Parts: sequence; structure tokens; C-alpha cells
Amino acid sequence: HAVVCRRGGVRWALDLREGIELSIYLFGAFERTTQHAWKRLLPRGGTAIDVGANIGAHTLPMARHVGPDGRVVAIEPTARAFAALQTNVQLNPELAGRLALHHAAVLAPGGTLP
Repeated sequence: HAVVCRRGGVRWALDLREGIELSIYLFGAFERTTQHAWKRLLPRGGTAIDVGANIGAHTLPMARHVGPDGRVVAIEPTARAFAALQTNVQLNPELAGRLALHHAAVLAPGGTLP
């Protein structure tokens, strides 16, 4: 069920049993309306924070979009998705310098992680 492919100028390692990954494989992107919004709002050289980055469905395309002077901070709490995010970054070494990956959860003050 795993494939490596190129979609939207990004190389992906995808597990086609997962919805987000199947969407990237079939349609070239996940949440196209969200992608259109950040493409309009995020300037070249800008900085973005992707909270709940998952496998990098928005993180990696944003890193391409901001260019070499931009920065994308990706925060993902789950071990499986964070490992997949790291794999996808490794498949795209030209983007690595624009990315800061954090295996963490963002919680409200006093919040707990189940």
C-alpha cells in the first residue's frame, strides 16, 4: 500500500490506506481550498507555522512556496505522522533548510496530553 511519487513538485512516501495520503496521490494535494488560501496569503520569503503538520501535506508545499529565504515550522504530536513527515523531508533535501520540525503538542496552559 506504500508508494513513492512526485506530486506538485514534491516527492512523497505515501501510505494509500490513509485518507490524507490517498488524496495527495490521487489529486496532487490535500485540502485544495486551504492550499489556495495560504498561497494567496503567504509571501515568498515568509514564515508559516503548520500546527498538526501530519505527513507534511501543507508543510512541504509551503516550504517550496516560501523559497530559500522563507521558513516553515511544522509541529506534529503523533509518532507515526512525525516519522512520515521526516521521511518526506528526507525525500526533498532541497527543502530541509527551510523547515523546522517539532515532535510536540501545542496545549493550552495547564493542558494535558492524553
